[in-house]
Amino acid sequence: MSSRGNLETNQLRINIENQLERLMTQLNDLEEMREELDEEEYITTKQETLEQLKEFQKSLLKTMKFN
Repeated sequence: MSSRGNLETNQLRINIENQLERLMTQLNDLEEMREELDEEEYITTKQETLEQLKEFQKSLLKTMKFN
């Protein structure tokens, strides 16, 4: 693999790790703020975040198939 390919692969890995960290932090923050949110807002936000995690997983699996 060329140097450029290694750099792109490393950047992709960093982006993936950052996106996963962001989603996990979002879930953690949501749990910490649960008492401050009304129940509907909590449930909706949690469902949206979990859906984002599912989409992230699909995208990651698709990306891994290309490698």
